[in-house]
Amino acid sequence: MGVDIYKFINMYEGMNMYTMEGKPIREANIPPDYKGGSVNRAEMQNCLLEILFPNSADEEGILFCGSGIDTYQENEKEGRVTAILTSGKTIDGCVLLACDGIHSRCRAVMHGGYDANQDWETNCDVGNEKDPL
Repeated sequence: MGVDIYKFINMYEGMNMYTMEGKPIREANIPPDYKGGSVNRAEMQNCLLEILFPNSADEEGILFCGSGIDTYQENEKEGRVTAILTSGKTIDGCVLLACDGIHSRCRAVMHGGYDANQDWETNCDVGNEKDPL
């Protein structure tokens, strides 16, 4: 996708631990050749949106925020995926990106741990069993 991760990655340099009162406890430096860091999810989403939709008019009828996914179907032979939203609308594409957090409904649906006919607690229990994380 041509994503330049260095636009939004925070490279690890070290770590400091302090007490609640601000007294230093421990310090750790990371070697300068270490290639690792963390990403702010909102910054990553903004970067992806800029690549996918260079201007807001490009989003019309394509980007559906806050829609909620009910289920999805994959067709590996054709390299296609169909997402079925809670509204009943279907969306066909070549990839389903779920950039909405580890405890999201979309993630639960993708791992087979969400059933709209069950209560929240039951869905959590099933999700905990089926989700590898």
